[in-house]
Amino acid sequence: MNTHASDARPLPSTYETQQAAQPPPPPSPKKTSIGTIEIVLTLVAPSVIFAVLSGRPGMAAWQAYGWSIVPVAVFMLNDLIRHRQWGYFATPVLIGMVAQLLVAYYCRDDFRITNSAIALPVFAVGIMWIASVTVMERNAIAGMSRRGYGNSPEGIEAADREWNSPGYKWVSSRISWVWGLGYIAQTVVLVAGAFAVSESAFQILQLVVTIGAPALLGIWTYLYVQYLIRLRDRKLSAEAPAV
Repeated sequence: MNTHASDARPLPSTYETQQAAQPPPPPSPKKTSIGTIEIVLTLVAPSVIFAVLSGRPGMAAWQAYGWSIVPVAVFMLNDLIRHRQWGYFATPVLIGMVAQLLVAYYCRDDFRITNSAIALPVFAVGIMWIASVTVMERNAIAGMSRRGYGNSPEGIEAADREWNSPGYKWVSSRISWVWGLGYIAQTVVLVAGAFAVSESAFQILQLVVTIGAPALLGIWTYLYVQYLIRLRDRKLSAEAPAV
């Protein structure tokens, strides 16, 4: 019996009613911080390192890109040792950064191409978000939540209960789609900016975009979740029997 269609797209009001009847397990304290830490270490930190080093005399763009890989590699190594798995963001970012390094090295005579290469890790992350919804067993939101619960039998059971709670797949998939499309849009802005503005202006642009885009997406996610909570509360109040 295929239940995917019914789980994937219930109406928001239906989701809230079911969620109230069967609330998901309480989140792990680590749950909400894991994705934020990974985004900072694998996307924001490399961009800051590149912006600082690429402005130094004698520092080629491909060398700055090489140094910007360091926090990603450290995070991946830590993730592999502690969790015995690759990070959701670190893996696509590392793949994108290796491609970035190669493009910057072989096209080092054209600063516009080397600057546009900074969009490759961002593009890889956007594809990861979308692929997590379309081809993976669990989307990225659910995957990060699963890691937040830990590897204990109780944590695994709690994560599974959350994943199977009514409406969770639909809501987490919608959020993953928005983040994925947001990163694809960020890629377009970075590539267009690399060819449209001066090199010094691009350094400012790439910092604003790579820091601002995740911040805006994070704010949208918070407001969206708060909207769903208010929607649930209003529906429960309307359906409550009069005393």
